[in-house]
Amino acid sequence: MGKESHFVRPGEVYRSSDAGATWNPTTAPGLEWSKVASSANGKVLLAAGSPYWDSVQNRGIGQGGIYRSLDFGATWALTSAPTNEVADSLASTADGRQWVASLGHDVHISTDSGATWRNTDAPAARGWGSVASSADGNLILALSYEGNLASLQAPPPEPPPPPSPRLIVNRSGPDLGLSWLIPSTRFVLQQTAALGSVGWVDVPTQPTLDLTNLHQRVTLSPSPGHRYFRLKQR
Repeated sequence: MGKESHFVRPGEVYRSSDAGATWNPTTAPGLEWSKVASSANGKVLLAAGSPYWDSVQNRGIGQGGIYRSLDFGATWALTSAPTNEVADSLASTADGRQWVASLGHDVHISTDSGATWRNTDAPAARGWGSVASSADGNLILALSYEGNLASLQAPPPEPPPPPSPRLIVNRSGPDLGLSWLIPSTRFVLQQTAALGSVGWVDVPTQPTLDLTNLHQRVTLSPSPGHRYFRLKQR
């Protein structure tokens, strides 16, 4: 015997697919995990962690940073986010394409599902403790430890987005279903019987929010004749 022995148990990232009733560990590496965030459907996951500290060997174990999964947590890979700071907060758009992270004195952004990151040159602060993003990513907020709230301009994706959300039309049984991603500004659904610059009226049916994909949804009963739909900014 006579030899010093010790046991180090690194942290794990768990996932639930039944609203929290049961949990299973993912294949994320063993680190001291501090933050985790998800796209609306749970497919794109980001987690921030630091090396697990081995007090006996007096060294960190593992490579810290921001890790991502593109398959509901089945596999994980280290991203290019800076590793000199542990992320205090992570936020995503609904589709998981754009992410924002607070890293010490800086706020970083990714527009390719967390693969690559750039500094947003946020205003000077002692540190940014929390970040948030609208569903479409056009509005980003950051809260500093001093209590100052900053609104950050997100870089436009390529190619530039259309002036309004994409309207999705499909059948819902005998009815007509229309849905669109929640934008950062207010849009209303309009209809007309003939295409043109006049004759558009608001659809009286109020949309409902689908929390599974952050879409507004309207279901309409069938009616005779043609109907055309659009989203109008208010």
